[in-house]
Amino acid sequence: MFWKLFDQFTTSKWNYWAGFVFDGIFVFVYAYYATTLIGFTPISAIIAFVIGFFSFSFVEYLFHAWLFHGTMRVFVKGHAGHHANPFKYDSLPFFTGTLIGWIVASGLALVISPSLAWIGGAGTLLGYITYGLTHHAMHRVKNPKGYFKYMVELHDIHHARPKLNHGVTSPVWDMIFKTYTRH
Repeated sequence: MFWKLFDQFTTSKWNYWAGFVFDGIFVFVYAYYATTLIGFTPISAIIAFVIGFFSFSFVEYLFHAWLFHGTMRVFVKGHAGHHANPFKYDSLPFFTGTLIGWIVASGLALVISPSLAWIGGAGTLLGYITYGLTHHAMHRVKNPKGYFKYMVELHDIHHARPKLNHGVTSPVWDMIFKTYTRH
């Protein structure tokens, strides 16, 4: 019963789009919270935000390769629905990105400046939103151009050969972990 309701919830358009809105709001909440703390300069805040943003590509790779194409049945089953129908509105519960961001930023705040941990968390959450919107567009935009076209081609290969090309926003981690291919 629980899993049937969970599946209905995570494949609903409401949950899918609510995630972008909820996470977008919390990018600003995290950034605002960071400004209420001490221990940063504007340049260190910018660096932390940018590092957070770009580090999400590693998280994206780990989740996609090791969870969604790994051995944990609940993740594999959910992601298999996307491979069967890429136009479905499959997504994690709308609050997942924000919750994971909160856990990571809270943990980082124990070892680095809390303000930088939270501004980095805002950057990471924006990276998650960018990933989600990029993936959405990959299945819907006609005639992509430039770098986006290159990434769509890699993603199309991934749908044909699911053990390869797990990166949606960058091929860097596929290259490092030897899961990259152009063919």
